[in-house]
Amino acid sequence: MLQLPNEIRALIFGYVDSQTLSVVSITSRLLHAASASALLRHLVWRSHRRAEEHLHTFWQKYPDRERFVRSLSLKFTPALRKDLSSDPEPDGSEFDFDFHQDVLSKISRFHYSLFQLVLCGLAIPANFYALLDSLPHLRDLTIRQCVIPDPPPRLSCPPSLEVLTLVHLRPRRQRVPTYSPYFIHLFPTVTRLAIDHLGIATFPAPHSFPMICSPTNIVLAFSFPSLMLPTQDYANILREIPSENLCTLTVIDTFCYSPTRPSCPELDFWDTKLRFPCLHSVTAPLAIINALIRVTAGLQHVAVQGAIWHTHLATRLIDELQQYRHHVRSLALTLVSWDELVATRASEALPRLERLEILYQVDGEGGIDDFQPQPSKAFFATMTGRHLSKLPHLTTLCIHPFPASLYDSFQFPLRALEEPATPSFALVVEEGLRRVSPAKIEEMWRLLPNLQQVTLPDGDQALQTWIRHAKGQWRAMGNCRDYEAGWTSARAVPKTMYATHDPSIYE
Repeated sequence: MLQLPNEIRALIFGYVDSQTLSVVSITSRLLHAASASALLRHLVWRSHRRAEEHLHTFWQKYPDRERFVRSLSLKFTPALRKDLSSDPEPDGSEFDFDFHQDVLSKISRFHYSLFQLVLCGLAIPANFYALLDSLPHLRDLTIRQCVIPDPPPRLSCPPSLEVLTLVHLRPRRQRVPTYSPYFIHLFPTVTRLAIDHLGIATFPAPHSFPMICSPTNIVLAFSFPSLMLPTQDYANILREIPSENLCTLTVIDTFCYSPTRPSCPELDFWDTKLRFPCLHSVTAPLAIINALIRVTAGLQHVAVQGAIWHTHLATRLIDELQQYRHHVRSLALTLVSWDELVATRASEALPRLERLEILYQVDGEGGIDDFQPQPSKAFFATMTGRHLSKLPHLTTLCIHPFPASLYDSFQFPLRALEEPATPSFALVVEEGLRRVSPAKIEEMWRLLPNLQQVTLPDGDQALQTWIRHAKGQWRAMGNCRDYEAGWTSARAVPKTMYATHDPSIYE
């Protein structure tokens, strides 16, 4: 019998033709080994042909292996129209909706163990909803860049879905849509909902079906580049979804970081009856946060998406958090122009802060009067006594430049940028800020015994992160890449919401 290492078997399952797959299935005894179950847990089919080859060649020979499949992804990038050279038909007839019907019907054979299902780039056939009824253990469903059939009022036996991601969906009749392709109403148990800015507010309600889910975590993101501000779209979505159990809200509009992007307009879209009683964590553009401050009672974690153009906008945010009695434990924001007043107001108005993150832009392209690219040497020399001493609970401090190399990945979250390049930090830093001394860190720790992590500007590396271990010893991380995941005010679009092919295929 032929013995193959796991790496070779992974390539065989992903790329070889059906004849080779059949031969290997017969001759390799390792396909019967216990280790094969690990390979089969996460399947990815990148074309209709590959899906059929797997189904007809392997699973017919080894039906006992079906129970090992935990995750299945159909990431197709097809020409969805029958003829892309022609204009779309108003009734949607340019799509072959039955093309994937056989493949979808056979996915139900994984009903014993399928936990996660991802569909991308499909003109989904009508039997899709019957498939959902046949997957009782499904907990995570992602539908991205698909054409969706008219959803039913309800499923006969819906899975107890926990995570639902719906991104850039289109109804079959796009010219005059009669229903919404965002079928949130089918899953009353959803706790985490991720949706793009088009969302449920852009399309007509699906036959006025009641929205019975009440998620605790909502992520709203901008799936494609646009010059328009989608803030009102996000606001309309939030009005449609029950909010009584919402704890965490993340609204990602990465275009707000562009120095040439206009400021978000003020919002006045919540009426006096709409409340968010459980909301404690919000990451969103400034306009949305300003509106939420007035209709919530217990914000603890606040992160502003996008750069704040003027100091008075940042200080007003801090003042209103204090005025409406939000006991904020973490605050994160990005300034177009550095101003020490922001740090001063935060330390005075928010004494419960455990985490303070202030990033600042250094290019000055916004045409700001009195632009200040970075803090002065005097600020870092006196900040411990003047500001940080007023924050006895502080555990994490981040004051450093915003990494300019992230702009590209923020503005174009398409497939080519699915793995953004590691940021380069070739910034010019004032000579007096070229080194974070261990003595300075020790001084901060003596005044702030809870302090565990500090990130400040530091020479050619741009940033220097210090971490305190359990025994009280401080260690320099040496490179800010170790810390990259810690930025809370600089969120890119989640990978589960990335666009993977050109949106013009729908136009």
